[in-house]
Amino acid sequence: LTAAPQLTSANPSFVPLLSDDTTVTFTGSGFTPQTQLLLNGLTVWGSPVVYIDSQTLQTTMSYLSFIVPGSYQFSAVNPQSDISGTVTVSVGGATPVVSKVVNAASQLTGPLAPGELIQINGTNFGPAGQLSVTVGGIGATLISSSDTQALALTSPQLSGATADVVLSTSGLTSVPSTLPLAPTAPGLFTADMSGKGPALIQGTASPGSTITLFGTGVADLTQPFTASINGAAAQVTSASTVVNQPGWFQLTVTIPTVIPRPVPRSHSSPAVVTISVAGRSSQSGVTLALNEEVTQ
Repeated sequence: LTAAPQLTSANPSFVPLLSDDTTVTFTGSGFTPQTQLLLNGLTVWGSPVVYIDSQTLQTTMSYLSFIVPGSYQFSAVNPQSDISGTVTVSVGGATPVVSKVVNAASQLTGPLAPGELIQINGTNFGPAGQLSVTVGGIGATLISSSDTQALALTSPQLSGATADVVLSTSGLTSVPSTLPLAPTAPGLFTADMSGKGPALIQGTASPGSTITLFGTGVADLTQPFTASINGAAAQVTSASTVVNQPGWFQLTVTIPTVIPRPVPRSHSSPAVVTISVAGRSSQSGVTLALNEEVTQ
């Protein structure tokens, strides 16, 4: 296949309900007189497509397209080419747009996992009561939302190599955001919820003490966890869910009595804490403030 044409915008991108027939102009590059428009990446658009030049196409959307709220997701294809990216024409409201999907603890984009609490950033999410989220075609549990952010819990039955994250509100559907899947995607919550800096813990972090760490991204808590502090193995004595915190898990960890320290040694330097499960590790940059200097 040859390179896909580039589809960058549609004008208008929003059409009010009950509008008359409307001409929509698509801009991009690589168009030819044989370029076709596809709806939802599959179906050839039924109305004639007018080739203006290599950067402009036009088509007419019938008034019948504007009877109910919805989203028309257009892409472009040339003979024997790949399919372009998608642009959306919204009817009756603004279509939700997903800009980023991150692990709610680590605040990093990466593979999604079953039972993971994810944070979805974007625009036009609409009222919380009208928003729904699917991940991999399975409904995700919506924990909270605003017009620009949503927290959702992926299904424990999530499976496959990739998953599409799709938001719907008031009959309008976002362009799918496709992310890889993994059996686990552990992330540790931090005290300021930024994904970096001091870990969110219960207990006092000192050599030999027992603390509780909090994370998300692991549905099956019977899997063996490991933990390390400054590279020294820390014993994980239990893993369990957290009451009233969907998608969270808690690990009880005993801090080693002997902890490697950087050179020059400083008892005030925070120690780095990491957990691992099923071959995947939590994010870097999560720390524990160990004020007692026990070194090796």
